[in-house]
Amino acid sequence: MSGTRVNNYRPISVLTVLSKILEKILNRKLVNHLDKNNIISENQFGFRSGRSTEDAVHTLTDHIVKGLDSGLKTVGIFLDLCKAFDTVSIPLLLCKMERCGIRGIALDLFTDYLQDRTQRVVIGEHISDEQPISFGVPQGSVLGPTLFLIYINELCDFNIKNSKIITYADDTVLLVQAKSWDEVHYFAESSLHSIMIWLSKNLLTLNIEKTKYITFSIRRFSQPPPSFEIRAHVCDIKNTSSPCSCNNIIRTDHIRYLGIIIDSLLGWNQHCNQLISRVRKLIVVFKRLRIAANSDTLKLVYHALAQSIISYCIVAWGGCCKTRLIRVERAQRCILKVMAFKPTLFSTSEIYSYWRVLSVRKLFYMAVILRKHTNTIFHPNYMTTKRRHDIVCSLVKHKTVFAGRFYYCISPILYNRLNKILDIYHMTLRECKLTTVTWLLSLSYEDTESLSAVNK
Repeated sequence: MSGTRVNNYRPISVLTVLSKILEKILNRKLVNHLDKNNIISENQFGFRSGRSTEDAVHTLTDHIVKGLDSGLKTVGIFLDLCKAFDTVSIPLLLCKMERCGIRGIALDLFTDYLQDRTQRVVIGEHISDEQPISFGVPQGSVLGPTLFLIYINELCDFNIKNSKIITYADDTVLLVQAKSWDEVHYFAESSLHSIMIWLSKNLLTLNIEKTKYITFSIRRFSQPPPSFEIRAHVCDIKNTSSPCSCNNIIRTDHIRYLGIIIDSLLGWNQHCNQLISRVRKLIVVFKRLRIAANSDTLKLVYHALAQSIISYCIVAWGGCCKTRLIRVERAQRCILKVMAFKPTLFSTSEIYSYWRVLSVRKLFYMAVILRKHTNTIFHPNYMTTKRRHDIVCSLVKHKTVFAGRFYYCISPILYNRLNKILDIYHMTLRECKLTTVTWLLSLSYEDTESLSAVNK
């Protein structure tokens, strides 16, 4: 039904090759200026070098877990902006660029680029008249995403009490944490009200119908009562004497965010079910492919189609309970057995050894170790000044078993353990990855599962 609605279609800029070359040059200079002066917020993960959707998901879940482990009540409001790229005000954008230090000839160049643009609609052989474009950054252009980051940057750095904003382009999440649900309710509504005021001043609109919120907790009985509601106030929120008729935001127990399904207990049940379904759908593909392709080709396709699905954001969800993770591994093993013409009851350890691929648990450990290696600053004199030089990362104290399954608790334990065995601290990222993969492949299935004892 959505394909029949005209409002769901967006204009795409059809650019010449010369235009794209010039835009790439301008975009490189613009990004260098923004990075050099640390203008773009650390909470923005979209369209930035060295940052990805996985980083945004990791930051989101890490913040939630730390809050829950500290006994804080947590609400995540997943904001949906209406046609964010198309409603950017060009005069406001140019003012924001000037405040970022883009002035003189450079600003004149961007002003000329953004103004006096036109568009037309083509349906079959019919072409409409040209119409001027007074709003929006050009979609399909090289500069468009960077210009949008500048426009929305103030929202990412919004300083709101007890709140944190995480954005990937226009996909924005507002996290609110406090000691009680009453406090969370107050801060959530006041923070959302402040954001809506900013959006209105910048000619952006919040889609109330698609904006949803999740109340996070470690246990289901710790959830707030059904009467817990969050309103998107357009009235004066400080005026509590009169009844409010502002719209309620939809409350849900799970939501899809950047390709993964986040639930209120961070148990990842819905996400694991989705993974199992997607992986098992590939069985037909490999049944047909195994007849014509050799083992090297099959393994290459497996990495491209199956393992890429399984390993996506595994740092965030890979620490889920064993009963859920083993179901994903069964789907993975089913693919591997089909590729090798092996029966269903073929040995688990032998099928992984046959293809020399990592199980789901091993993929989780590898992702955790590599992320920790990337985020650990290397000090050349560390090896000589420390008595126990194998202990590189300080262990994190946590109060709950729940937090012990997630990255911020398990990563220093795993990294120190591997560094003691393989001395990975001084290695480059590529060397660390090759060494870690080789070590994990040498472990038996039982030895791998015994490593999960660090979670307890």
